[in-house]
Amino acid sequence: MVSPRGADMTQKIENIVIHHSAGPAGCAVEIDRMHRKQRGWTRIGYNAVFLNGYPNQRCWKENQRHGWCDGWMEWGRPFDCDDVVDADEVGAHAYGWNRKSFGLCMIGGVQEDITPRQLLSIRSFIIHHLLPMTKLPMQAVIGHNEVPGASTLCPGINMDLFRHFLADYHLIDDFFAPDEA
Repeated sequence: MVSPRGADMTQKIENIVIHHSAGPAGCAVEIDRMHRKQRGWTRIGYNAVFLNGYPNQRCWKENQRHGWCDGWMEWGRPFDCDDVVDADEVGAHAYGWNRKSFGLCMIGGVQEDITPRQLLSIRSFIIHHLLPMTKLPMQAVIGHNEVPGASTLCPGINMDLFRHFLADYHLIDDFFAPDEA
């Protein structure tokens, strides 16, 4: 797409940015509603959302995890299957990086809210779809907290371990191993 001024409005994807929702429960519809109401956006900021089995706050409060949606991926902002971000596909997930990145969000506020199914699902999507589509190396998968200028703890997981996990799914247990004191 070319803008009226003649400048190319597309940008090649340079990064895949991982986020967490900052809450223990939710889904793309709830995030969309919150982004519209609290931030005044036209739609959800993330391109895809990965559920943890608690699709809403009621389920979480009543401790009713639903296995059918643990690891389930929901689409967020529209995005086509190429390696560029067109003007109508720009996300709202990493200030200054939205034109050149794809934003993935895992439902959860801290690492304890993240599930093995979620990690396996997001890994599969990255390894089998995003990396081949964009032709990016695994090092291009970064956490929101690794975006220059970002002052956040998001995504709340060890991103070095996550990148190693992308190469070797057997490392999943390391996310859930108790910390050694």
